[in-house]
Amino acid sequence: MPKNRLATGLIWLSAMLICAVFVRLLADMLLNGLPRLSWTFLSTAPSDAGRAGGIAPIIVSTGLIVLVAVIAAGPLGLATAILLSEFTSPSSRFGRLIERSLDVLAGVPSIVFGLFGNAFFCIYLGLGFSILSGGLTLACMALPIMINTAAAGLRAAPDDYRVCA
Repeated sequence: MPKNRLATGLIWLSAMLICAVFVRLLADMLLNGLPRLSWTFLSTAPSDAGRAGGIAPIIVSTGLIVLVAVIAAGPLGLATAILLSEFTSPSSRFGRLIERSLDVLAGVPSIVFGLFGNAFFCIYLGLGFSILSGGLTLACMALPIMINTAAAGLRAAPDDYRVCA
């Protein structure tokens, strides 16, 4: 029993240390960042090669990239999740292959998706460095997680909630 208490104490100590570091970083960021945050900073374009000015175009382009990713990945991810949960048996070879492939894709680092997006969307398809290519790359990165999550949620729904034709 003393080993369990020692291990539990060490785990709690580690968790508290990590929380303390997080709180310290958050407090430092808020104390030093909030005084410098202004409407001018949020609503103007950068100047002097990004050393001065604001971040308005960056906020807008980030929102557009996320919008493209949601529009591209949403219907495809939901349709694939419905296919996996409703029309494919978990024990079938096809279902296992797709689920394992999604698990592998979910574990791929984001830098690999970025390099793929640059090579495929920007260069091969000729979209260039654009919001569309960035959004499609982000959609590729989000799809495996979205499909797995939606399929698990659909499988967890009781049969009483399903509409039978």
